[in-house]
Amino acid sequence: MDDYRQGKGFCLSFEEAFLEFLDQDIRQNPHHVKNVPQSLIAHARELTRGVEVDLDAPLDPDDE
Repeated sequence: MDDYRQGKGFCLSFEEAFLEFLDQDIRQNPHHVKNVPQSLIAHARELTRGVEVDLDAPLDPDDE
Protein backbone atom coordinates (compact mmCIF):
# COMPACT_ATOMS: atom_id res chain seq x y z
CA MET A 1 0.00 0.00 0.00
CA ASP A 2 1.25 3.48 -0.75
CA ASP A 3 3.00 5.21 2.16
CA TYR A 4 0.61 8.16 2.09
CA ARG A 5 -2.29 5.83 2.99
CA GLN A 6 -0.56 4.00 5.82
CA GLY A 7 -1.21 5.13 9.36
CA LYS A 8 -3.58 7.95 8.45
CA GLY A 9 -6.88 6.21 9.20
CA PHE A 10 -7.55 5.88 5.49
CA CYS A 11 -10.30 3.36 4.86
CA LEU A 12 -10.28 1.64 1.48
CA SER A 13 -13.41 0.32 -0.13
CA PHE A 14 -13.43 -3.34 -1.06
CA GLU A 15 -12.76 -2.42 -4.68
CA GLU A 16 -9.87 -0.13 -3.81
CA ALA A 17 -8.36 -2.73 -1.49
CA PHE A 18 -8.61 -5.39 -4.20
CA LEU A 19 -6.99 -3.11 -6.77
CA GLU A 20 -4.21 -2.31 -4.29
CA PHE A 21 -3.71 -6.06 -3.78
CA LEU A 22 -3.52 -6.64 -7.55
CA ASP A 23 -1.10 -3.74 -7.98
CA GLN A 24 1.21 -5.06 -5.28
CA ASP A 25 1.04 -8.65 -6.55
CA ILE A 26 1.76 -7.65 -10.15
CA ARG A 27 4.71 -5.53 -9.06
CA GLN A 28 6.13 -8.33 -6.92
CA ASN A 29 5.35 -11.16 -9.36
CA PRO A 30 5.31 -9.79 -12.91
CA HIS A 31 6.04 -13.30 -14.21
CA HIS A 32 2.52 -14.33 -13.09
CA VAL A 33 0.89 -11.96 -15.60
CA LYS A 34 -0.18 -13.88 -18.69
CA ASN A 35 -1.97 -12.98 -21.91
CA VAL A 36 -5.54 -14.13 -22.30
CA PRO A 37 -5.53 -16.82 -25.02
CA GLN A 38 -7.35 -15.86 -28.22
CA SER A 39 -9.26 -19.15 -27.97
CA LEU A 40 -10.74 -18.06 -24.63
CA ILE A 41 -11.72 -14.66 -26.04
CA ALA A 42 -13.36 -16.36 -29.04
CA HIS A 43 -15.22 -18.74 -26.73
CA ALA A 44 -16.51 -15.87 -24.58
CA ARG A 45 -17.68 -14.01 -27.67
CA GLU A 46 -19.47 -17.12 -28.90
CA LEU A 47 -21.21 -17.59 -25.55
CA THR A 48 -22.39 -13.97 -25.46
CA ARG A 49 -23.29 -13.51 -29.13
CA GLY A 50 -26.66 -11.81 -29.41
CA VAL A 51 -26.82 -10.93 -25.71
CA GLU A 52 -27.68 -7.29 -25.14
CA VAL A 53 -27.03 -5.62 -21.80
CA ASP A 54 -28.31 -2.25 -20.64
CA LEU A 55 -25.73 -1.16 -18.07
CA ASP A 56 -27.98 1.73 -17.05
CA ALA A 57 -31.01 -0.44 -16.28
CA PRO A 58 -31.81 -0.99 -12.61
CA LEU A 59 -31.18 -4.46 -11.22
CA ASP A 60 -34.20 -6.73 -10.76
CA PRO A 61 -34.72 -7.35 -7.02
CA ASP A 62 -35.85 -10.91 -7.82
CA ASP A 63 -32.39 -11.69 -9.20
CA GLU A 64 -30.66 -11.05 -5.89
